[in-house]
Amino acid sequence: MFKKNNYGPISESVMLRYRNGMFLPVAGTSTGSLDKLAQERRAEEVFFDLLARFTRENRTVGAKPGTSYAPALFAREEEAKKLVLSSKVLEAAMRRLFKAEKIWNGPYGRRPSYRIALKT
Repeated sequence: MFKKNNYGPISESVMLRYRNGMFLPVAGTSTGSLDKLAQERRAEEVFFDLLARFTRENRTVGAKPGTSYAPALFAREEEAKKLVLSSKVLEAAMRRLFKAEKIWNGPYGRRPSYRIALKT
């Protein structure tokens, strides 16, 4: 089954089974979207856990690209390497966590500087 999409990429296939007058997706066959959701969730968990660890270690990370850019620093950590999470994947996770208001930019220092902090 494909959605109509004249000029975009071909959508992934979904296996359907006819049961009791309805077409239902077969469990375990639509891997693309479920895998993507699982990877996004893992990336968010890794980002959140690394942010908590960096906070405990008093290591500041920021949301702006630079030497303290959180996705770039987190991509170098063992937890992210083990799951093959790139800085781009972690950046998307950071944006989702900001949107969900699980993290925020907290001010620190004398001059107006900001670091990513866990929302409590």
